[in-house]
Amino acid sequence: LLLYGLFGVPATPAQTPSHQVQSPDGNVVMTVQTDGEHLTYSIAHHGQPLVEPSPISMTLAGRTVLGAAPTVENTSRRQVDRTLEPVVPEKQTEVPVRFRELRLDFQKDLSLVVRAYNNGAAYRFETSRDDSVTVETERATFDLTDSGATGTPTFYWARNEDSFITHSESIYQPPLPTDSIGGRMSTLP
Repeated sequence: LLLYGLFGVPATPAQTPSHQVQSPDGNVVMTVQTDGEHLTYSIAHHGQPLVEPSPISMTLAGRTVLGAAPTVENTSRRQVDRTLEPVVPEKQTEVPVRFRELRLDFQKDLSLVVRAYNNGAAYRFETSRDDSVTVETERATFDLTDSGATGTPTFYWARNEDSFITHSESIYQPPLPTDSIGGRMSTLP
């Protein structure tokens, strides 16, 4: 029986450690991978990849790099479902705040906090150091998934705007071929 345990199961290649957090409605999934060298994230919506594994890191003064050679020491999770009441309501008198959060604690008092909302995902680096820190550089990459033969990201939406706006109330149009966008402002829903 011991020999079967040693030799009866085929060897599998080493897996990259990954950690997932799913939105409260289950439609958005953000995955963080730590391969020993880099820290990457990816995002899927309704099971379809939107952002392929993309490296992230932050370099602090003193050359500490959050995201380089990451080793997860601890993880914790929480879920938030509350309502905020804005002091000056503009569109709503109540704003729902619903997300699931995954906290990855690394060596040297460094952490990555990842949140999955029903309509998006986010991450942030944190440190528990007592003194202030200076951020020298931040690496945030977005390896957008192609939609196949056209090479256009599946969730790219162009808009006909001539100026910057401070809200997200644009009229979204169906995706345009990449070569027809030429110089237009755009946004992601």
